Amino acid sequence: MNLETLRMYLTPLAEGTMWTLALFFCSAVLAVALGLVTAANLAPIMAVLAIVAAAAYFAVILSSRQVSAVERRRVFAFIPLFAASAAFWALFQQ
Repeated sequence: MNLETLRMYLTPLAEGTMWTLALFFCSAVLAVALGLVTAANLAPIMAVLAIVAAAAYFAVILSSRQVSAVERRRVFAFIPLFAASAAFWALFQQ
């Protein structure tokens, strides 16, 4: 499989994913080492990170040139379903 064929199957984030994950991991280790993340504040931090990650993922999908207009409309239609599902499972676990 040549590089051009492989690029067809890559997501918009795939090319810089390794460096992004390395930076995230180093930041997480540093935050724990400096005492910024403790057992007491881990749950709110993870909730904020999950919300930011979901918003970033939708932003990447919607801003990608590889996504057609029809697919973009379907993603917009999926966002309320995603939010409702997240709210349901958050309330269900309480």
